[in-house]
Amino acid sequence: MQACRYAGLQRPAIVAHEHAVRLDPQIRTAVAHAYLTAGEYQKAMAHDYDDPPVVTTVALDLMGDRERALAHARQQLVPGLPAVFRNFYEWTTAALERRRHDATAIGDGVAAKWRLRDPCGTFYVARTLAVIEHPDALPLLKRAIEGGYYCHNFLARDPWLDSLRGTSEFNGIVRHAEAGYRDAATAYAEAGGQKLLGPAD
Repeated sequence: MQACRYAGLQRPAIVAHEHAVRLDPQIRTAVAHAYLTAGEYQKAMAHDYDDPPVVTTVALDLMGDRERALAHARQQLVPGLPAVFRNFYEWTTAALERRRHDATAIGDGVAAKWRLRDPCGTFYVARTLAVIEHPDALPLLKRAIEGGYYCHNFLARDPWLDSLRGTSEFNGIVRHAEAGYRDAATAYAEAGGQKLLGPAD
């Protein structure tokens, strides 16, 4: 499921999750991220089993319900929350509240220290940098895509990336993501993926 999700093959990722649930109804997967990038925000929230539930905050905002997104983000700021998640929620809250100075200060620290190789996590950092128009947004977005995060359809419509649109570098990043997705879709078809998980789209 994870390989399909990162490659932008969201429908096969979702079907893989459904197969897994049939085998083990108690299983927990990262399918919430697949639903999110597929634009199925209600299902993304319904399947958000992460602790804390980061996808739910993102989905609420993408649904246009910023007040609920803010309330949800604030609810996660509880004693004992691991530092990485506290940092994320404080940053997200500042961005949602358009507290540009605070969000930029946190973003400076995140961008300087970000070493995680996970391209999905890097994408979430990049989109938050982009919404506050931070100069490190494009480099980190490029790193996410070069690392194998090929969700080009989500790149094309995510409003948090709007500050980057229209630049040649951003357009190149989207083309790279689309090419990676198409290569993955071809490999998926050639390997007989459709017989197991249905069509790529």
